[in-house]
Amino acid sequence: MHRRIAIACLATGGCWVPHVAGVVEGADGTAEGSGDAGTDAVDTSASSTDATGTGTGTDTASDCDLPAPDPACDAFADPLRTFELVCFADVAAATFTTSDTAAWRRAHEFGNAYFAPRFGDALLVMTTGVLAEPDPSGQVAQAVGVAEPGVANDNPDDVDLPAPMRPTSGSNGGAGGAPFFDCDGVGDCSESLVQPWSQGGRARDLLSWSADVTVPAGANRLELDVGWLSAEFPERVGATANDTFVLWVSSEAFTGNVATLGGQPMTTTGLASLLAEHTGDDPMLLRTGVDGGTGTPCTVQGAMTPSCPRGAATDWLVLSAAVQPGETATIAAALFDQGDDLLDSVVLLDHFRWGCEPCTPGTDCGLARP
Repeated sequence: MHRRIAIACLATGGCWVPHVAGVVEGADGTAEGSGDAGTDAVDTSASSTDATGTGTGTDTASDCDLPAPDPACDAFADPLRTFELVCFADVAAATFTTSDTAAWRRAHEFGNAYFAPRFGDALLVMTTGVLAEPDPSGQVAQAVGVAEPGVANDNPDDVDLPAPMRPTSGSNGGAGGAPFFDCDGVGDCSESLVQPWSQGGRARDLLSWSADVTVPAGANRLELDVGWLSAEFPERVGATANDTFVLWVSSEAFTGNVATLGGQPMTTTGLASLLAEHTGDDPMLLRTGVDGGTGTPCTVQGAMTPSCPRGAATDWLVLSAAVQPGETATIAAALFDQGDDLLDSVVLLDHFRWGCEPCTPGTDCGLARP
């Protein structure tokens, strides 16, 4: 049996008031009775009247006005508010599903000032392991080396990816072989998940969220700031399967995993060249749990290093995906272990937003430096 908390935010007199209702869900996904608000899994619900953005933003590339969230929207504990997703109008069926509250945190800072909010006052931290409690300032500080070996969390193991994600071929009308072209609207048109899923086994420590969003008039893309930190670097670079973050979009413009770089999924292998820039005693890793070295030599990106790094981190990256103005698209995300359960990874999310300038899947959509 799987416990979940449903959180709805109600507008009262201009203030956001959190309303919490417990739900206990059976193995078949049906409600079995009332739950305790202290249980350790969260569903977050929002509607078009629950979390409306109050301002407008300007896409400088095309000089058009788009809705933008109130920066104060992320002041609440709701995980989907921390990166502003449900701070926009016309968001429905928003859920955040976990069996372990220590697998995510609302943070004002993760480790150090580099990993601070890109917008507003908070960011979302998600892990395949366990995160420390935030201190009174909102900093989440991880002990040195805590991600290697990692600490198991209570999220489910040996499970399929949540709907609508399907790690099957979705390009070339479903026949595969043509990543990002002729999407069948069901499988992964990026083809980035097909091989790792078939060779690496089902997901472990699965943490996920999803929402249905109505794309504003004039918007042709969505954007999200992301960061990746992992103790899988450098040992598991090149592995058949790694810890993975998937951002899935089901849209008229594209269906599949959009968290890709050069056609590769968002994993330590796929991001190896970026991770190699920040390892060992790099100040950017301070208190992130992947800082420092083991004292044992190893090879990193073809060069011998006297003290093998305990992990690495990317800079902040921008993740973008194509959408159609006025459509209702489903956005879903999953973080999970695959290939090993000893080395932990962390993904940071902040500043969900809309953009006017279109991007093309497989070329300028996906992951990029700001």
